Amino acid sequence: MAQAKKDSTKSTLQSAGEKIGDVLSKAKDSIVAFGGTVATRSKEMMDVAKLNAQKAKLSGEIDESYRAIGKATYESGNLKKDLAEHGDRIKNNGAELKKIDEEIERVKAEADDEAADRMDTAKEKAEETGTAAKKAGSATKTAARKTASSAKAAVKKTGTGTKTTAKKTGTAAKTAAKKTGTTTKTAVRKTGTEAKTAAKKTGTAAKTAAKKTGAATKTAARKSATATKTAAKKSAAATKTAAKKAANS
Repeated sequence: MAQAKKDSTKSTLQSAGEKIGDVLSKAKDSIVAFGGTVATRSKEMMDVAKLNAQKAKLSGEIDESYRAIGKATYESGNLKKDLAEHGDRIKNNGAELKKIDEEIERVKAEADDEAADRMDTAKEKAEETGTAAKKAGSATKTAARKTASSAKAAVKKTGTGTKTTAKKTGTAAKTAAKKTGTTTKTAVRKTGTEAKTAAKKTGTAAKTAAKKTGAATKTAARKSATATKTAAKKSAAATKTAAKKAANS
C-alpha cells in the first residue's frame, strides 16, 4: 500500500516536472521571438540611420551651394551661369530630400507595425507560459501535500509501533526487576540466618574454650602455690638447721 502511494506520488511529481519543462520551453520560444523582434527593429533603425546620413550629406551640399551663391552674388552682384548651376542642384537635392523623408516615414511605419505584431505574439506566448506555469506549480504543490500526508501517516504508524514495543519492554523489565528483587531478598535472608547460626556456634565454642582455659589456669595456679609453700617450708627448715650448727660451733 505504502509502495503504491510512493509510486503514485513519484508519477505525479514526474508529470509536474514535465509540465514545468513545457513551460520553460514555451518561455524560451517567447524570449527567442522577442529577441528576433528586437534584432529586426535594430536592423530597421540602422537603415533609417543610413538614410539620415544621406539626408545630412545632401543638406550639407545644399548649404554649400547656398554659401557659394551668396559668395558669388556678393562678388558679382548678379546670378549668371555659375549661380544657375547651384540653383539647379539645390532644386534637385530638395526633391531628393523629400523622397528620403517619405521613405523614412514608410520604413518607420512598417517597423512599428511589425514590432507591434511581434510584441503582441510574444505577450500571448508569455500569458500562455504563465498559465502553464501556474498549473504546473499547482500540480507540484498538490503532489508535495500528498507526499507530506503520506509521510505523516507513516510517522504516526511508526510512533505507535515504537510506543507498543516500549511498553512491552518496560513491563518485561519491571517483571524481571521484581523477580530479581525477590530472589535477592530471599538470598539475603538465608545469608543472614546462616550468619546468625554461625555466630551463635562461634560464641558457644568461644565460651566453652574460655571455661576450659579458666579451669586449667586455676589448677596451674593452685599447683604453683602449693609448690611455692613447700619450697618455702624446706628453705626455712634448712635455714634453721644451718643457724643451729653455726651456734654450736
